[in-house]
Order: sequence, then structure tokens, then C-alpha cells
Amino acid sequence: MSALLKAYEASIIVGKKGNRFDVEVPEGELQSAWATDVEKTYTKFAAQFVTYAQAVEHELDPVWRFVTGYYAALFSAVSLLAMTGRLRRRFGPGLPIAEGLWSVTTVPLTNTGSPILRVRGERGGSMGSHRASWDELASLFAVLSGVAGNDSYTGAVLQSLADMVKGPDHVSAFRNALTYGLDEGPWSRPSWRCLLRDLQTPADVEDAAYSGTPKDEQRVEILMLACGSLVRTLFDDYGRRVRVDTRPRQWRTEYFRRIAGTPFAGCAAVVHG
Repeated sequence: MSALLKAYEASIIVGKKGNRFDVEVPEGELQSAWATDVEKTYTKFAAQFVTYAQAVEHELDPVWRFVTGYYAALFSAVSLLAMTGRLRRRFGPGLPIAEGLWSVTTVPLTNTGSPILRVRGERGGSMGSHRASWDELASLFAVLSGVAGNDSYTGAVLQSLADMVKGPDHVSAFRNALTYGLDEGPWSRPSWRCLLRDLQTPADVEDAAYSGTPKDEQRVEILMLACGSLVRTLFDDYGRRVRVDTRPRQWRTEYFRRIAGTPFAGCAAVVHG
């Protein structure tokens, strides 16, 4: 998306307050940019998921495993947000855009036949992008939980996932405690019961989410697999509708091949097919 904005920089119209700008771009190029964002975030998640599974399999330092698992969950959340058009992002240098987080949406086609790409400032540089992404994910799950036609179980699962992000402590606080806190270390979290061996199907993930708020390390695993399962479903549907570049899928397949034949092959099938 940054490359697209750079290509049409001369057409950017900045709002009066500087926290919004619009730019008219050809629809084909916009669709290509969205698809590139989706592929990048999905592949990034795949790589981190496999890294986490390998860390668990080889029983690496528990704190490092926790941090690796957290980032696998975050990358799955970011991928889902990218697929649903709710991703908040930072842009690279070289654009007339202030520091901070920005949302990117489209508005209806103009009389020229091109859509308007609308970029809005969200939270500014003082707010962490981790927390912003998690909060947006919780909002997405909360919205989905109230969709008409959901059965009571589906609605409860989605609401439980939204609650899992928020509490009892915000999921981003877990990462902060491990990274910066002096009270957390191998002495405080010597081991835990990893759920990846148990959650072999999307139904298993739903049941785990429905059962309530688990421990921190298991919370990130449930969120990781729940987001990853939705990403796979949406991406498979997308692939049936349009012609996609197969190279990123091949890269993801290569990543997952590294844990084929391990106890984590089943949960890998939840997030990649």
C-alpha cells in the first residue's frame, strides 16, 4: 500500500486538520495493493507460527517461547485485520504523512470510474501499534458476535475471543511483562501445557475459546489459531473467486513442511491448507 500511495503522491489531497487524506487510484491497482498486503501478512504469520511450534517441540527457553507465541498470535491477528480491511498501519518514509497509525478504507467510485482511497489518522505515535491492533481485533470479534443469524454457540465463541483480548489483563500487557518486567523469567514460568497438540481442528479451537479465559500463554495460542483459521477460510474463498499469485502460497507450504510429521501438523492444518 505504501508503494501505491507513493506512486500517486501528487494526487494526495490532505484534509484541513492533517489527520485525513484522500487519493484517487485505479481500481485494478488498488485491488492488487490489497492482495499484496494480505499475502504479506499471511506469510509472515506462517513463518512465525512454524517458528513457535519448533520452539515448543525442542523445549527452548520458556520465556522465549512465550514471546515467540505472542508474536505468532499478533501476526495472525494482523493478517485477519488485513483481510477484513481493518488493519491499522504505519507508512514508510517519503510520504507527506505524519507519524502514527493510519486506517485505510475506500469510498464509492468517482465519476471517473476510480475509487477513492481514504487514509485516516488513528492514534498517533504515542499509542502502541500492538495494543491498537489487538483492540481492533476485539472490536471485530464483538461485531461478528452480534451478526444476525448466528446461533447462540457461535455468538458466544466470538464474544469470548473478544473478551480474551481484553482481560483480565490486556493481551499486549502479557508481552510487556515478559519483555520488560524483572519479575518474569524461567523461574516464574518454567513450563506450561501447550495447547497446539490438542487443538487439531477448527471445532477444537472453538471449544477452547468457549470454555472461558485460559492462562496467558494458552490465551495467545487460542487467539493465534482462531485468527489463523478465519484467515485460511477467507483466503481459500478469495482464491476461488480470483486468480492469485501462487508463489506466496508455495512459500507458506514450505514453511509448514518443516513441522510435517510432528505433533503440530494437525493444528497447522487449521491455519493452512
